[in-house]
Amino acid sequence: MGKKKISFVLLYCGVRTGHFGAGSHIGNLLPAFIKGDDFSLYIIKTDDKSARTVYEDKEEGLSVLHIPQPENKLYLTVSQDLVQKTYAKRLVEIIYPFIKDKEDPIFLINSIDYLNIGVELKENLDCRLVYVHHAWTWKSIYNVPDEKFADLLKKGDHTGIEMAMDFVFFQQRIAMLADLVITVSHQARSFFMDILKIPPEKIYTIYNGIAP
Repeated sequence: MGKKKISFVLLYCGVRTGHFGAGSHIGNLLPAFIKGDDFSLYIIKTDDKSARTVYEDKEEGLSVLHIPQPENKLYLTVSQDLVQKTYAKRLVEIIYPFIKDKEDPIFLINSIDYLNIGVELKENLDCRLVYVHHAWTWKSIYNVPDEKFADLLKKGDHTGIEMAMDFVFFQQRIAMLADLVITVSHQARSFFMDILKIPPEKIYTIYNGIAP
């Protein structure tokens, strides 16, 4: 019997992903996946503004599922309101028929905006989840050294930086939800372990590389 092929499923938000560092990350991953013989990659584009209906096609040799953005311009965010949670549930319902025959699929997510859909995937599908952590979202709101922010976390002092605190708790939650967390620095790994109490055995560091 041959070696089982690993099935990766990459979530990609058509409204947001391509405009941030995660888009570059994905672009650099694709050539490796195209050449791989022992693994496959299936891309799911949610909130696809160019799609009018749900459909599959091929892009650069890879299978892509396109899910159109709703007419009300809704798109995935980390917000914990009922609208976002219901939307995430509906997306998983759409995705299921296309991945149900993939044995032990591994979903790749790289943003806290996929938190709600990650919860739905883990609750409703037999799958694994890998979270690739690129940066601390809280730094876009309150850019201070990790040590200072960690001290505020320990003290429970959230005054004036409530949104920043929300972001770090979202990243903590998605890391706890994931089966594996990949950070791009040992500093981030240490923050996850020492401050956010993520089990060290599930966190790996892979530095961003530069093509020679």
